[in-house]
Amino acid sequence: MQVLLISAIALAFFLQRLLLPYSPAEIIAPSPTGVDYLLTNLYFNSYLVWRPDIFLGGIEPSLYYLLSLVIFTIGIFFLRQALSSTENRLISFALACWIGGSVQILVGSDRVVLGCLTWWPWLIAVIVCIPHCKNHILTLPAIAAFSWLVAHDSSVLAAPISILTLWLLASCLRATSSRHHIWFYLALLLPTCIELWYLPPPPWPEYPGVGAVVQDDGVPGIVRPLVGFDAVIPCIDRNLVKSLIWWPASAVLLLLALISFFEPTGRVQEGSSLRLSRSFVLLSIIMFFCSLLDLAMPEGIAIISPLATASRILPFASLYPLVIPALAIGIIAFGVANNLIFASVTLALFSFGMILHAPLPSQKMRLADIPYPSPSAPLFARYGLSSIQKFHMLPPLQELSLNALPVKLSSSRNSEELELLRDVNLGTRWSNKRGSQLGDEFITLELEKPLEIYGLNLDPGIFWSDFPGGIIVRGSFECHPRSETGSSDWKVLASESPWLGTVSFTPEGAPYYGKQSKVVLHFHEPHTVACIRIEQTGVRSGVDWSIAELSLLVGGTPYGHP
Repeated sequence: MQVLLISAIALAFFLQRLLLPYSPAEIIAPSPTGVDYLLTNLYFNSYLVWRPDIFLGGIEPSLYYLLSLVIFTIGIFFLRQALSSTENRLISFALACWIGGSVQILVGSDRVVLGCLTWWPWLIAVIVCIPHCKNHILTLPAIAAFSWLVAHDSSVLAAPISILTLWLLASCLRATSSRHHIWFYLALLLPTCIELWYLPPPPWPEYPGVGAVVQDDGVPGIVRPLVGFDAVIPCIDRNLVKSLIWWPASAVLLLLALISFFEPTGRVQEGSSLRLSRSFVLLSIIMFFCSLLDLAMPEGIAIISPLATASRILPFASLYPLVIPALAIGIIAFGVANNLIFASVTLALFSFGMILHAPLPSQKMRLADIPYPSPSAPLFARYGLSSIQKFHMLPPLQELSLNALPVKLSSSRNSEELELLRDVNLGTRWSNKRGSQLGDEFITLELEKPLEIYGLNLDPGIFWSDFPGGIIVRGSFECHPRSETGSSDWKVLASESPWLGTVSFTPEGAPYYGKQSKVVLHFHEPHTVACIRIEQTGVRSGVDWSIAELSLLVGGTPYGHP
């Protein structure tokens, strides 16, 4: 009765996760070759070539997602049965449901990780059966077939998943007396090598080396892969990876440590292989430990962590954050190696923690603003498709220096040096002179009469590191004093918080951020204003907010000036 109750709860948990409304996590479109697909993950901004499952390709996305989860869960059931042929099938079924539901919480509708995992338990189940088979006439073809399915569906994760599978295969082969191990290794690795050989790199826009599409990770320079495709600039948002994955990784590792204290080797059912069970426990510990090293260390140290190193030496692995599949594989390995009660408690607590502590970035969900798969997806999501198109179609603009205008200047502090904003000398500057940016600084311009402007150039000159952490520009047709709550006369003309750089475009039309030290703000549309208020909203320690020359971006010849 107890087993039936646990099985029913596990099934209800799995169905509840399975039947949630399908929420796409990617933008997908056919590649230029027409054979594969281009995919951009909306959470971490990974951009890659993706191949649908050979059996599920062409069906509706939500059904594809459901069937992938079902195939994965059935594979977990068979894997558990292969590990322990004497285990109650209801227990194996309940465990498979727990793991399937928990993996769904972690990866959601992520096609890359889900594709990597769909057939992987089936492959491992065949490998686990090797020590019990006397004749391998069927075992070798089965390993080759499932290895090909896993490599095909894994896309850029084919090399990492193959390395982990190779380690488990070696553990199984140590329990056999066969001397022909090379055939098993060939059956596993050859399909993966063939798939990687024919996997094309994604068509990369011609970004300049100083450009960016995601927020800087704080590490000087660009860490480049040693093997395979090399993107010109980083596209994975490491800050977002850490903010979303840190808590579940910490919670799972803590639970693993507690359970391992009570179950040092992982309690296994009678008739199962203790060596294989220990191999799965060790694999889970390695995966969780590597995940925490990748997430908890400062980025300057994390770039030499095991996962970061693997991403540089394995083909295409740099195009996707390896911490996500590492966590998922750690959960799977730990779940199949421990008994039902401990695994169920672990996975249930993990699931509860994920629900509470993994908020989704709302800006990534504006699918209509992202027209096609591209590393530039964060810019489309941030500004919207309409604004990006307006930026791209801006007419030729002139810079109008403040020394050519009758303008009154004021600021939050250091107003005696405001005249340096228009002395046509990039070696002098106005700055807040605080040694840091606190987010409460501002400069106000009062023009003699209203002027139509398209943007501003806040040139830091030789003080290139003193760019703002964030900027809001407000404008008003009349120069009324602005109240603390803000007057309706003052409109927000531009908001860049944080400031990542000026939106520029590649020859193909892909947007990117230029140098942060080139502080040029383009408005979504021209505005006629008499007063302009420039607010520095970011917080940066160790640098002032400095402007060497301030000029207005205008069209035509305003005020009769050339």
